[in-house]
Amino acid sequence: MAHSKGFWGLSSVIITLGWCASTPVLADDYVLGHGLDVGDFNIAGYSNIALDDSFGQRKALLIDDLSLFVAGHINRWINPFMEAELAGPPLIQSNGSGSGTHGSIVLERLYNDILFTDDWTLRGGKMLTPVGEWNLIHAAPLVATSTRPIVTRHSFSEYTTGVSVLYSGAKALMPEVQVYWQPKGEFAARERSAVAREYDDTAGAHLNWPIGLNDKIGASVQYSTIKRTGQTQVLSGLNGKYKFGNFTLESEATFTSIDNPIGQSSRSTEYGGYILGSYAITETISIFSWYELFQPRTSAILSEDILVGASWRPSPPLVWKVEYVGSVSGPSDINRTGYYASFSVLF
Repeated sequence: MAHSKGFWGLSSVIITLGWCASTPVLADDYVLGHGLDVGDFNIAGYSNIALDDSFGQRKALLIDDLSLFVAGHINRWINPFMEAELAGPPLIQSNGSGSGTHGSIVLERLYNDILFTDDWTLRGGKMLTPVGEWNLIHAAPLVATSTRPIVTRHSFSEYTTGVSVLYSGAKALMPEVQVYWQPKGEFAARERSAVAREYDDTAGAHLNWPIGLNDKIGASVQYSTIKRTGQTQVLSGLNGKYKFGNFTLESEATFTSIDNPIGQSSRSTEYGGYILGSYAITETISIFSWYELFQPRTSAILSEDILVGASWRPSPPLVWKVEYVGSVSGPSDINRTGYYASFSVLF
């Protein structure tokens, strides 16, 4: 009962903040969700205020993400993009006070696109790694749940610093392709405490086959070297999304083979996946649920959890979400058991 009181009390704060944000005073030429056009540049971003009420862990209302995008379209050769993120500063802790910390500022992306043709692009700099789909569209207003499936972020580096070639043709039978190479370590990397492991030289590819207007099937492969240990690993993955009527089904799964496991409890493989179904009750209200499993390389125990939740999207750039995550088997450290809620907005 104490968990529920804390959850719904902090949820009311999220709703109040969200309501205020949904009726801003804006310039006449500004459209919420599009950003602000300034000459050849567009300035945009998103914010996500989240409630974390994980049982036996913590209760906090925090700024989960506050991201700023700056995109330029100068000419064929100069098309810069930058994303910087402020993550993690709690607004309210379980004791009713702030944490006294300021979170962390992360440079998520900094690259330039050279547009060789309408179909071919050369990208250089720091970019999101194209493993599956979630990592590429991870902005809170664009994904289905407040909680992120662990398979979409754990077994690989979320970022690549190097070069990438992208192909996106007009022919529906041809897949979209992204091939990338990171020759050394990550530029402006997150703190070691914030990631499972760090990677050096990395190379891989992602193929995405559009099926109709919104449906797709994707495949990923990646070779990388783990920093400090010198181990090599090969990851392969599948992802997909299919919509029929008001029901949408999506999934991602990866399998990783690790060379020369280190430690008595280490395994030579790591794998996981999730399957998520959502149903649109109305144009603005949806319910959703997932089943997730993950077998880490450092444990012999398979972990599983389920998620159930609902969302309300009064307009495309705004969304409220509320959900419950529960452990089915194994350690509860895939995604911690508890209640979660968020308000997010594209601006």
